[in-house]
Amino acid sequence: MRRIALLGERAKHYNVSQEVLDRMPNRPLVRVLSIAALALVVASGSARAADPAAKADQLVRDALYTLRNFFHDPESAGFRDKIRSARGVLIVPAEGKGGFILGGASGVGVLVARESPDEGGGWRGPVFYRLSSISIGPQVGGARSEVVLLLMSQKSVDALLSTETKLGGEVAVAAGPVGAGTGAATTDVLSYLRSKGAYVGGAVVGSSIRPLDRLNRAYYGEEVTPVDLLVRGKGIGRPGSEQLQEEVDRAASQ
Repeated sequence: MRRIALLGERAKHYNVSQEVLDRMPNRPLVRVLSIAALALVVASGSARAADPAAKADQLVRDALYTLRNFFHDPESAGFRDKIRSARGVLIVPAEGKGGFILGGASGVGVLVARESPDEGGGWRGPVFYRLSSISIGPQVGGARSEVVLLLMSQKSVDALLSTETKLGGEVAVAAGPVGAGTGAATTDVLSYLRSKGAYVGGAVVGSSIRPLDRLNRAYYGEEVTPVDLLVRGKGIGRPGSEQLQEEVDRAASQ
């Protein structure tokens, strides 16, 4: 019985519901084997989910969906206008947040950056980053937000080539305009937020942005830096990287 209880606790650790456990046979040996098999299956699934390469692949797919969400949102005329002249696009699919009006936030995102015209004017990346920030703007306590930072100057792209970048200092950041007819951008970075499916805009200041070497290495299969990927053109991405580049290019060309 103690073995059954221990296995049951292990199964619950992997989010196996009590209802599933209750439906298992009452015979001790059969029940032990059933719980053990179920825990092994769920644990193996959790291990796969924790695999850096799989996480990187999923993040690129999520970034693609997030970009589409922003572009097709009826309230995002300002976003659609500003992305046309952006030098880079940093997409954070689901930024964990807490607090109201002023709150801490963090998330993992991907950056694609535009080549210079003499290189073809296409897009390079993605490069994986960790964003840790203090957010000021309309937000709801405990909400998870999608965030897109439009890098409007070459200075802001170059800043992200370093080991750490802080927004609001040498690199100016402001909330991205929402409506149409808002005029030209006068800052290095424009931030856009969508929370609980609603387009809300918002400013992100005091942000710390660092490359995620582990995910970059897992995604490209070798040690690469942001300079390698965005300047030297190294790294052969997976099929999802080309799809993301094409989606950004499509959004910036309309």
